[in-house]
Amino acid sequence: MTPITLTNLHMALRFRAERASCAPGAALAALRTTIATEDNDGRLSAARHQLVAQEAARILRIHIDDMPPATDDVALLVDAIAFRIGATTRADAWRSIGINPNRGRDLLARNAQAVDWPIWFTLRTAALQD
Repeated sequence: MTPITLTNLHMALRFRAERASCAPGAALAALRTTIATEDNDGRLSAARHQLVAQEAARILRIHIDDMPPATDDVALLVDAIAFRIGATTRADAWRSIGINPNRGRDLLARNAQAVDWPIWFTLRTAALQD
């Protein structure tokens, strides 16, 4: 089994925490770039590593009976994928897993109930494993 990568999830968690202070559009892309280019050598403090590992474990415990997952969890995984592939938008992250960005945007809004197991499994695998 491929090992879980926590760095991308860590960056996505930071992005989620800091995005509220940004305007949509170019400011969000700039924030994503700033987080991605900071000293992210894969090493986290012990406390931060534990928090990110707990979040990863929680996400991995979500199974088919738990569908649909929380929209925040879907957004977190899409953001982790964006960091993994070096993208500045969620659209690129959706494309990287074979989902049209318009459909992906829908899955984070009015059609959040349509996130089924194959979509969740693909998101989770792409976000947490290299």
